[in-house]
Amino acid sequence: MQRKTIYITKNDKARLDRMMLFRDLFVARERRTMRRLDYDISRGRVVSAEEIPPDVVTTHSQVVLEEIDGKVVFTATLVFPEDADDAHCRISILTALGSELIGSRTGDVIEWSSSGGTRRLRIRRTCHVPEIVPPAQGQAQGGI
Repeated sequence: MQRKTIYITKNDKARLDRMMLFRDLFVARERRTMRRLDYDISRGRVVSAEEIPPDVVTTHSQVVLEEIDGKVVFTATLVFPEDADDAHCRISILTALGSELIGSRTGDVIEWSSSGGTRRLRIRRTCHVPEIVPPAQGQAQGGI
């Protein structure tokens, strides 16, 4: 399978770079995903949040996904591992599904292996949630 061009925001790239520094703290499966993402991103495009095409899935994107057979449709949000929450369909970028979603476009069919076999989903719609930019370290919050 040919890898897609990943568009990633400068802030998300910086977060992934920091995660790579601590990759030994992650489980083996997540380390493999991190290495693959790092490779894909090195061949992709790092851009400002405003430059992301509207149909491209990035972190913070909310996506409507459907099983290829059309029986199951659900909405999920792609997030970093610390924000993942299965109960609220917040999918970590370090999962098999999350790493396939990043850089995909509306209309794409994504495929990955899971314990239950190969899964295939179509991206029906992509909606970007405004990127939350953390304040610079040492920068005062509010007030004068």
